[in-house]
Amino acid sequence: MKKINILLVIALMAVIYSCGNSGKGSNEQAQEREQSSIAKQENPYITLGVKKGVTIGFKLDIKKGNTEQIKIVSGSRDTTFEIKGFQFVSYLSADTQMTIYGKITDFACDENGDKLNALNISNNTDLETLSCYMNNIEKLNIGNNRVITTVYCYYNKLKKLDVSSNTALSNLFCSGNNLTNLDISKNTALTKLGFGNKGFSSLDISNNKSLKNIICSSDLPRKCYNEILKSLPNRKGLEKGEIRSSYNGNYKKIDKEKNWEIINEVLGD
Repeated sequence: MKKINILLVIALMAVIYSCGNSGKGSNEQAQEREQSSIAKQENPYITLGVKKGVTIGFKLDIKKGNTEQIKIVSGSRDTTFEIKGFQFVSYLSADTQMTIYGKITDFACDENGDKLNALNISNNTDLETLSCYMNNIEKLNIGNNRVITTVYCYYNKLKKLDVSSNTALSNLFCSGNNLTNLDISKNTALTKLGFGNKGFSSLDISNNKSLKNIICSSDLPRKCYNEILKSLPNRKGLEKGEIRSSYNGNYKKIDKEKNWEIINEVLGD
């Protein structure tokens, strides 16, 4: 009998809770979502996937003239310090995740190799520049970073890179990954692009009218390279564009018709 009464009380409490929540209007629910979003902006952070017990090196910078409190957490370890500008940090991981709190505008974690395998900057919407080349990063989340202008993520293990939300992006260098394609159709502010790897199959640059510097990796398939040449934006009346690759050929027609200089040189993969 007692067991039945307890179950009845639990059920009644669930009904009351449900009624209370259903009583919230759409405006109130929207306000709660907005408050949650503001809280994230006030306490931004960057998350790294790392090997446990290794030292990770990275560089931080903040808005000029500002002072920012930075907090780093990894497992049972946490450290808080203040910066007034550019700062290099070397930090020992106590777990497989490392979180860096603070309003950071520029973040670089280059050349950590296989010690760094994941990076999520989507919870730091102030970030303008990211440099994370020469690591083992398999997943890079930059979907919420609407003001980011520069991304250097070459020589990693990325199979996918979504930059469709990054409309302010002007510099993107992502060669030496495991990408098969890249959609930059919404990145109309893009001026410099470095891309390509052996498995790369297609890239449409017809919508990127601001592009003026392109670097193709040495292992980019010839078919893909020829398609890119055909879709080069017309720079007549503008500064001459430059596209660099390891391929030879007679491209005088493209130079004359579209004002692009085709440069042949030995490039890194």
